[in-house]
Amino acid sequence: MTDNATITPDDEARIAALLNRGAKVVRRRDRSIRSFDGSHCLPPVNSDDLRAIASDTRISKLDLANGDISDADVATIRTLEQLAELNLSHTKVSIAGAERLILMPRLTFLSLIGCTLNADRLRLLRRRALQTRIVT
Repeated sequence: MTDNATITPDDEARIAALLNRGAKVVRRRDRSIRSFDGSHCLPPVNSDDLRAIASDTRISKLDLANGDISDADVATIRTLEQLAELNLSHTKVSIAGAERLILMPRLTFLSLIGCTLNADRLRLLRRRALQTRIVT
């Protein structure tokens, strides 16, 4: 395991093994990611790393709390057709990005706790996402 921001081929193999076991992936406050079962920790995630993780279209749960989500990252996340649960707690995400994520067809849970979106806008988002449970 390296301490820099590069995910090695060994790391990619570990990610694939975790995902095959149905593990969720989480980005921690220190910007590293680990599986929810805590069995493996990876270096900080950047947009390229997120694209590598998102290449497994079977991902149904993704936790990107305490990070920054760019519009390009939103586009990457939207490619996850099976995504049902998304945690963006304390994550910087644009209002437009949040709107695009809420409209994902299979998304049933979205956590925006601590996100800097204004209350009126969040009410509008809730109305647009009838089948998505949004936690703020």
